[in-house]
Amino acid sequence: PNYQFRRENYQILNGLWDFIIDNDNKYSVKQILKRQRFKKINVPFAPEAKLSLINHKDFIKHCYYKKEIELVKDNNLLFINFNAVDYEATLYVNGIEIGTHKGGYTPFKFEISKYIVNGKNSFVLHVTDENLTNQARGKQSYLKDSFGCFYTRTTGIWQSVWLEKVPQEYIENVKFSVIKGKKAVNIDLNTNTSGTVNFLITYKNKEMANVTTTCNKHLNINVNLLEKHLWDINKGNLYDIKISFENDVVYSYFGLRFIDIKENMLYLNNKAIFQRLVLDQGYYEDGVYTAKDVKEFKKDIMLAKRFGFNGARLHQKVFESNFLYECDKQGYIVWGEYPSWCIDFKDCSYLKQFKNEWKEEIERDYSHPCIITWCPLNETWEVNDGKNNRDANFLKEAYKFTKELDKTRPCVEASGGFHCNDTDIFDIHNYEWNEDFKKHIDALNKNEITFANALSPSKYNESYKYLNQPIIISEFGGMKLKSSTSGWGYNDVSLTNDEFVKTYTYLVDLMLNCNKIVGFCYTQLYDVEQEMNGLYTYKRKNKLSNEEVKAIKKANISKASVEK
Repeated sequence: PNYQFRRENYQILNGLWDFIIDNDNKYSVKQILKRQRFKKINVPFAPEAKLSLINHKDFIKHCYYKKEIELVKDNNLLFINFNAVDYEATLYVNGIEIGTHKGGYTPFKFEISKYIVNGKNSFVLHVTDENLTNQARGKQSYLKDSFGCFYTRTTGIWQSVWLEKVPQEYIENVKFSVIKGKKAVNIDLNTNTSGTVNFLITYKNKEMANVTTTCNKHLNINVNLLEKHLWDINKGNLYDIKISFENDVVYSYFGLRFIDIKENMLYLNNKAIFQRLVLDQGYYEDGVYTAKDVKEFKKDIMLAKRFGFNGARLHQKVFESNFLYECDKQGYIVWGEYPSWCIDFKDCSYLKQFKNEWKEEIERDYSHPCIITWCPLNETWEVNDGKNNRDANFLKEAYKFTKELDKTRPCVEASGGFHCNDTDIFDIHNYEWNEDFKKHIDALNKNEITFANALSPSKYNESYKYLNQPIIISEFGGMKLKSSTSGWGYNDVSLTNDEFVKTYTYLVDLMLNCNKIVGFCYTQLYDVEQEMNGLYTYKRKNKLSNEEVKAIKKANISKASVEK
């Protein structure tokens, strides 16, 4: 359930649970416990998904999950883990309220040892998702049906649920950081009590370090390594680590890599890099937010690599930690993004909830070497730097808060739209094609910024000043093929395969040969519902021939001006 923080003693609770929709919020937990008639839902698929067996596409304001589980009490602590539940979840064990978590994308857990009995135990989860205004939900539609670039909603449990037995003295969390210029790793460890800890680090089964010391609830230590193997693009060099604390043992891994920005250029391990990204929205035809199995994670990465992309912008969704594990293994660079669409940026009352969930995401994913950029917000419209403009305050606080949580990665405070000036990367969305696109590149080569923002090609936000940051075109293209007979693409134009390849290679060639641009992101890897601008269909089937794929790959992997 979480490959980067794993113990041996766990029980997956995925599978069939009792389920009922209660939009009028008329049931009590006591009534749910007594009730005999339920539908069966296949966890961890949301009730909107076919694979859930419910396939309910209308709004779900309240719903209940129920499951009886045979348990044996012992001297261990017992935690129940939910990897993601959308949106507000309250857990009851044997009728007793245990706790509540708010936020649809990040993990939470409850320690339940004193609430369980030997034998059958009743677990009830009440999920509330009734406020679709000023609530982070990414691309989930706020209307009954999907439309435009808003898709099927996800309610309730949509990632794994699992029990974990933990000793009384245990490891709470750990994170790993690279130490520039040294053959070492920084380990930051938290435990629930004081005790002895051992770190056994290996690389491809060869021992790299074996260190024993004392941890007084918190330990920050630099551990020297026998050999230094850098994690890099297409080189998923990962160290394995076994952490033993008293009777608790946790297995994890880390990668050594560091990111710098110098003279408006991004560097990975002291080498200038060009980010050849593709937009990945993490949707699946039968599972909505949830893949049928973990094999789907590797498949999507391989589909992107087939076109010559070296990474992805993981868009408007917190992707599963085990998807990031696959990215780590494949040397596949990604942006970590918060599903910020539908937050009202003119209302800073949501800032507290944003911080809570964004912090949970960064803390969960801090040690994934594949993440090389944080992107807390997307397309924040009508934002300026006016003294009393609360939108600008929201953006500034998002950037500041991100940098407080992680100083090792660059942060794009808001991708596309209008910005404040607090950002490490000058980020642009533009869906113009051919000569309309070229005029902006020509101006950029003359040190002029004329790029339009996202869906407003005639309007450039003058309050967003270019401060010599690296420039990335983080959304472009969005082209629909004539073979896609329904749905939409950008510019209301459908292209033949030949027109598509020519347009794509032309746009990419312009960006690669501009010495101001250090990366691009094509919209998008696969179709999502009615949005038909993917390189593959929603089923991940080919749209282009092998020769056409090779032509696009050749364009993508051509050396960029900034790499020469």
